[in-house]
Amino acid sequence: METFQTIKEWVAEDRPREKMLERGSAALTNAELLAILINTGTKQRTAMDIAKEVLELGNQNLLQVANLGLSDLLRIKGMGEKKAWGLDLGGIASIWRGGCIIRARFLERITQVYRADPALPNLALAPYFRDVLNRAQQPWRQVVALAVGAGIPVPAFSASLAYYDSLRSARLPANLLQAQRDFFGAHTYERTDRPQGQFFHTNWPEVID
Repeated sequence: METFQTIKEWVAEDRPREKMLERGSAALTNAELLAILINTGTKQRTAMDIAKEVLELGNQNLLQVANLGLSDLLRIKGMGEKKAWGLDLGGIASIWRGGCIIRARFLERITQVYRADPALPNLALAPYFRDVLNRAQQPWRQVVALAVGAGIPVPAFSASLAYYDSLRSARLPANLLQAQRDFFGAHTYERTDRPQGQFFHTNWPEVID
């Protein structure tokens, strides 16, 4: 069984912070850069363990990590609210921009947005990005519709459009999942015509009959 070691117990050349001081940020992996931003781990997990899981949640992409919401980060064991709120998302965007060949202009916008409001729950709510999405959504829909009609797969376009629509809509067919869960396992559901926090259960076989 492998013995757990804190980062402080690692040899100096393997510690992210010491490695950065000795060789510069270019020598670090994305996980090591994130571990420095996360700063501390827990009794069972190092900052590197947490950083690797954050990266996995962002598909190994620092830009996607920068756009993770608080609820996403809190799914990670060892990432409490205090640590999640303290994660410098603007800094992450800057790191990604510094190592990106394209160095796209909007990455600087991401940094500016999170510098101005570190507690922003979603990048799409920032005025600049909200306006960009509002202007772009009609041609975006047309591209997806044309591609689907032509039988051309555009998974990134279609999935991101679905995410955008779920983000901006208060009520969607996904709400029916509560009814389905109640039907199969009596998990109860809430109703839109009753105060939030009141739960109901239906004897579905009687309703169906």
